[in-house]
Amino acid sequence: KGVFTSGRIVAVKRLRPEYYGGNVKKFDKERRILINVKHPNIVRVYGTCCTKRLKVLVLQYVPNGTLDIKLHQSGSSLHWSSRIDIAAGIAQALAYLHGEWKGKRHPMFWETKASSVLLDDDYNARLTDFRLAKAKPEDNTKTPFSGSIGYTAPAECLSGNRTLPGEVYSFGTLLLEIVTGIRPCDADASQGGLPGLVRQAFPRSVRSIFDPQLGDDVRRVEYFDQMTRCTRIGLICTNELPEERPSMQNV
Repeated sequence: KGVFTSGRIVAVKRLRPEYYGGNVKKFDKERRILINVKHPNIVRVYGTCCTKRLKVLVLQYVPNGTLDIKLHQSGSSLHWSSRIDIAAGIAQALAYLHGEWKGKRHPMFWETKASSVLLDDDYNARLTDFRLAKAKPEDNTKTPFSGSIGYTAPAECLSGNRTLPGEVYSFGTLLLEIVTGIRPCDADASQGGLPGLVRQAFPRSVRSIFDPQLGDDVRRVEYFDQMTRCTRIGLICTNELPEERPSMQNV
């Protein structure tokens, strides 16, 4: 955390040396991409500092913690009206990113997880934690899995390659987490993870999988319908077949 001379509070993120392995060109490429990304639901990058020993990002300060804390920390809870606004903000940010690079090689991927969603004073979602897409190895060897456990499409876990349909799958899993209050890493992977757990209950027993922390919100017809609709969208986004998943623009 730091303060500009103008009085603006910023977050200062020092990147671990092992993240770039001394690759200044990689850092510079990511810096230039991030600085040009401008969307109300994505954390702004104001500037960087890059030396041989030090690589720092100067970011927009977002004061209200992460979605992960608000969903799962004891004594913390989010009303449904906040949750659906957060989900919409995440979807809009991803639709913006996918639209910006439509028809081009996608240069950046979001590290999809609730802890990579920051919340501002008004509980608007702000995405953080982006990574450069890795080039496909020329010899077609598999690259190490680098996604977030529980959020990543099975095919990407096997191949190590990040794709736009894979990012749609990850969004769908996060959406189901927002509805159920269940961390994807806590769901049984052998049963299809969180999407598999929800599919077993949907649609007949959908009420049983809604987060108990939502309390009386579940009893409101308008909210119940929204929860059910979000559950359906989450399941469509996590279809096992990548070609059957919608684009983020259509979500």
